[in-house]
Amino acid sequence: MLKNKRGLSGIVMTIILIALVLIAAAIVWAVVANMLETKGEAIDVQSKCLGIIIEPTVLGTATTGYANVTLERSSASTSEEIGGVGITLLNADETTTEDTSFTGNVAASTIIDVPTTGLTTIPTKVQVRIYFENDAGEKVFCSQITEYTPA
Repeated sequence: MLKNKRGLSGIVMTIILIALVLIAAAIVWAVVANMLETKGEAIDVQSKCLGIIIEPTVLGTATTGYANVTLERSSASTSEEIGGVGITLLNADETTTEDTSFTGNVAASTIIDVPTTGLTTIPTKVQVRIYFENDAGEKVFCSQITEYTPA
């Protein structure tokens, strides 16, 4: 009778080890699935960004309080429609102002009037970031920034 109990303890120990491995696998899967769910949208947006080439080509003064920024969409760019662009104006002392109110796709050439609120002097540089809108209507910006400094 004692010999049978020893054999049973090995089986019980094996079952406990298998249960622990299954629990550990479930915990790891929960963490990985959560990361894939939260990062999946960002990866999707960044992959869309790769083929889009929108560059600022002109920075001029429109009227008091505004600057003209001309955006050119390269013919090599994909035809993916974007949500809009964020435009940052910088002046000589690196003071900045950002405007993300331009929504909609950028065609071959688009001129945008950007408010210069917050700048103490005329803007000398412009930076442009593309964004897409997610399902919740939030702006998700591309990581690449294109910059233009007039000669």
